[in-house]
Amino acid sequence: PAGSSSSWKADATPENNHMLTALSPLNPFANWSHVYVPYCSGDTWLGNSKEGHVALLGLQMSGHLILEAVMQHLHNHSSIANATNVVLGGTSAGGIGAFHHADWFEERLRGMAAGAGAKPPDFAVIPVEGVFFPAKFPVLFPEFILGIHKAADAIVSKYLANLFGPVWMHEGCVAARGEDASLCWDVSALVGYVKARLFVVTNLFDQLMIHDIGTCLPCSNETSARSLPGRYVRFFGGLMRETLQQFRKAHRSLGVFASSEYHHDENWVDIFTTREKKIHGESLSSAISRWYFKREQVVLVQDRCGAD
Repeated sequence: PAGSSSSWKADATPENNHMLTALSPLNPFANWSHVYVPYCSGDTWLGNSKEGHVALLGLQMSGHLILEAVMQHLHNHSSIANATNVVLGGTSAGGIGAFHHADWFEERLRGMAAGAGAKPPDFAVIPVEGVFFPAKFPVLFPEFILGIHKAADAIVSKYLANLFGPVWMHEGCVAARGEDASLCWDVSALVGYVKARLFVVTNLFDQLMIHDIGTCLPCSNETSARSLPGRYVRFFGGLMRETLQQFRKAHRSLGVFASSEYHHDENWVDIFTTREKKIHGESLSSAISRWYFKREQVVLVQDRCGAD
């Protein structure tokens, strides 16, 4: 059935986009113990119901409940309570879920450690391509052509929160927002409430948001800068840059590695496994290592399309 894991093989993962679990020297956590949780819930890991969703033809939106079950399993069947270092990662929808669950994970890890009489682990969150959405986005390409730059972020957040509902979202954001809690689905509205350490890995020109969500069908990595599609691509990149700057103001310890490549998350698979990516002379692996292990400030934003 749709949304089910019943057809998955017991000895192989159903997805190939392994990044922070990659056994590669380009992954700074390659020699760590890895827990890989495939994505099957279709709800950006925020669904909070065991019931079939009528509006989605019976699909079960249970992403948060899956994470609860994973944590309980690890508590019962692993030594996670005594872990010294833990990193939560996710890409795309998993990146959204990582942002939302950052403090939730850290709180549970602290509880497990306390129960075992151990010191809490050095915890951090590394969302990859999870900045849905940059502030002041979505702005659809047909509206952009007409000079309309009014974002539909509040409408989209409310729609998705209701579509996947009931949903579990970052508790601090929900409490602070009150009646406007649906806005918390939007990562740009959420980040200011996250207390855990964050290292954001993203493309400035996210292909999925530009082409699919923004409906800029003529947009590509070869679009002329002076054309309307090219102007839209760069408009989006400007919003992403501004959003990362806002993230830094809200989170002084925030780390950033922002590529100017035109991709969604597919390029990061290569970068974590086979292709060394450098920004201002520093690789992603080095940047994460300095930020996580040495607690140095790392903000690397690529200057222009295709630059190293």
